[in-house]
Amino acid sequence: MSNICFIILYSYKAQLITESDLKNFIKIAPKNLQDVIPENLLEGIVFEHNLNSLSRIYENIGFDILTKFLKLSIDKILNYAFKMILQSKISAKIDEINEVIYFETTGNNN
Repeated sequence: MSNICFIILYSYKAQLITESDLKNFIKIAPKNLQDVIPENLLEGIVFEHNLNSLSRIYENIGFDILTKFLKLSIDKILNYAFKMILQSKISAKIDEINEVIYFETTGNNN
């Protein structure tokens, strides 16, 4: 898509936002938005969206699959995931020994 609406569409459909999607968004985003939202904050927002999207599809997911889907290091993934769990943004358990995140369904899938 050539305009900024693709991010809204992906969010609505709970589709994964890829690294290239994010880069394209940053290129076409209004300059004042780029000044207000630093790129690393935007990366965190996209990660939260993507992990929430994955939690709607999977009951659990291995770290190896997460790194392939999200194109981030496992350290970054775990850091973001721990924060989301602590802030109650997602209901999940992280099993570092078996390298799996277990998503807990709440029944409403919001």
